[in-house]
Amino acid sequence: NDLAILLRLTGRYEEAEEEALWAIELDPDSLDVRNNFGNLLVRLGRYEEAAEQYETAKSIDPAHPWPHYNLACLYSL
Repeated sequence: NDLAILLRLTGRYEEAEEEALWAIELDPDSLDVRNNFGNLLVRLGRYEEAAEQYETAKSIDPAHPWPHYNLACLYSL
């Protein structure tokens, strides 16, 4: 997950997606992994997929603010 974030922040989106998908495979119930993959998908302009990741993150921990905030930002686009 951290490597996927670093790759996203350095503009290496294709590699970031590969690492994010691997992180999801390793820990599909991680709020952080789902939320960060959603952030990458937003950067790629894949908004519907990003919303799905944020919704999954919300279902993992409904009280956590990050996925709610990111969904609100996504819908504002």
